[in-house]
Amino acid sequence: MSAPTPMATRERVPQHRAVPALYSTKEAAAYLGVAVATMRTWRHRRRGPKSFRMEGRIVYRRVALDEFIDACESADSRSNPALNPLNREVERSLGRSVAQPVGGGVR
Repeated sequence: MSAPTPMATRERVPQHRAVPALYSTKEAAAYLGVAVATMRTWRHRRRGPKSFRMEGRIVYRRVALDEFIDACESADSRSNPALNPLNREVERSLGRSVAQPVGGGVR
């Protein structure tokens, strides 16, 4: 059996397109899988991924989008065992009873 030729090997390797470093609001929304309106709301409320204005346009760095995804994942109890309420110890009651009305008793 002969070794594959370089041309045949090259055809099997997928061609990768360059990934942009900056995304518009529409592109960032598509990247995160949310609506453009959600991106605008997050920006207005100063939530969501970091963004900035460049030449009058709102842009998002891909790194900021990835950091936002990582932060969401670590804040979710299903992917972060430290936040899972089922992993906590059971809280014991301090033995306090229900508060009695002021004045001592029933008249």
